Amino acid sequence: DGKVTIGLFAPNSHDVLPLPKCRMHHPSINKAVEVITKACHSLSVVPYREAGKSDEDDKGSGQLRYVAVNVERSTGAAQITLVWNESPPSDGAIDNPLLRKLASKIVSSSTASSAEVEEPPKKRRRGRRGGKTELKSTRANDGGKQTTTFKLHSLWINYHHSWKHSNAVFAFDSKCWRRVEGPSAVVEHLKFENARQLTNSDSLADPAPLDFKVPLHFPPNVFRQANLCFFTCIVARIRERTIKLKKDEVGDLICTELYGGVGTIGLHLSDLVTYLVSSDENPNNNTCFTKTVREFPPEVQSKLEYKRKDATAMVRSEKEMLSRSQVLIVDPPRKGLDEEVVDYICTGGHEQLKLVAYVSCGFKAFERDCKKITGSGKWRVEFAEGYILFPGSDAIE
Repeated sequence: DGKVTIGLFAPNSHDVLPLPKCRMHHPSINKAVEVITKACHSLSVVPYREAGKSDEDDKGSGQLRYVAVNVERSTGAAQITLVWNESPPSDGAIDNPLLRKLASKIVSSSTASSAEVEEPPKKRRRGRRGGKTELKSTRANDGGKQTTTFKLHSLWINYHHSWKHSNAVFAFDSKCWRRVEGPSAVVEHLKFENARQLTNSDSLADPAPLDFKVPLHFPPNVFRQANLCFFTCIVARIRERTIKLKKDEVGDLICTELYGGVGTIGLHLSDLVTYLVSSDENPNNNTCFTKTVREFPPEVQSKLEYKRKDATAMVRSEKEMLSRSQVLIVDPPRKGLDEEVVDYICTGGHEQLKLVAYVSCGFKAFERDCKKITGSGKWRVEFAEGYILFPGSDAIE
């Protein structure tokens, strides 16, 4: 009917299935989706339509392509990103009047504030790329009553002038991002003891906690696990095994983390290692890693490093670092390990490495990689544990 519908893709398709009151979603997600859907309908926002195979134009049509919602667990507030089918403006202002109205409606429907997005100035000045878009914020004054519907952490715009052959949700170039309202990142802490209590299982890892906090920073342009509770159990297991390795081994304990994201796993080993290098290809991860490390004790900060490189580039260009590592952490996407990583583990990594911790989100790829690694005759599977991070599915991590 030409109206915006927000939901999930049906299996093996790009057909949107609306899930207005999904019981598996956090209530804040359902409420945010309700508010955004009503705002889009009231403003006649045109939903994005992908280009078909017969379309002459490589680009799809419409305005709003995706909506991404993350929830900060400590507050229940929603971090919202609107993926807009348009090239980014040259300055920090939102040039499109319809998008400006949509942003204002969302912000004013939240507990964060009642705000209107500022009109772009007539004399434009170049703003900071990826910086916050100016808002004209006012509190609603309705006899002391506020008409609020959900708790907003932050609102972002991602300008993604999409191409029909790309399945990427976001455009990751920094100039394509605008923060309209709220803090720059959701901050999360992985608490091992809380995870055990929530899962009500005595079989999960129970490692000694760090002596300092590890505040993980998640803006919308980095990867964040949807089920951080169970992922905390995975991190706990790796920490527990690393503690054992440290007790058994004499000398330095150097760790390399590939596909590291913001350093979610590696940073929770920072008190155990002599040196840690985390790496990932996403250009936005390094800032998050650095923010976390700045809050660590000085003596820990000095032994942590981040490299903006994909896993293959790390294997090719960081051979000295890898050759000194006793621990290798890999958390690849569903396609599994890059061939170069598997080859390194099988042909060179066995000389110094004592432990490889492989976190898999695609079992078929893991099975393939595992057969190659163990088939080399230099490695054996010491321990394996499965997690259902998406209840109701058969996807095993």
